[in-house]
Amino acid sequence: MSYFVNKNSRNQAKEEDFKVVVDYHNVNRDKTIKVKLIKKPSFVYSYYFTPAFIKVSDEE
Repeated sequence: MSYFVNKNSRNQAKEEDFKVVVDYHNVNRDKTIKVKLIKKPSFVYSYYFTPAFIKVSDEE
């Protein structure tokens, strides 16, 4: 995940300020799931995931 903040906030974000989830009930036909950000600091004004989807494996 990459995110953007203004210059004054660049060192304020902490790992625990973010919550990223995937919903295994929403597996696509190609066995991928979209990653979602459900919690972020208010000073984060833009973000993106690379990759935006993750591949689900049937292996344990």
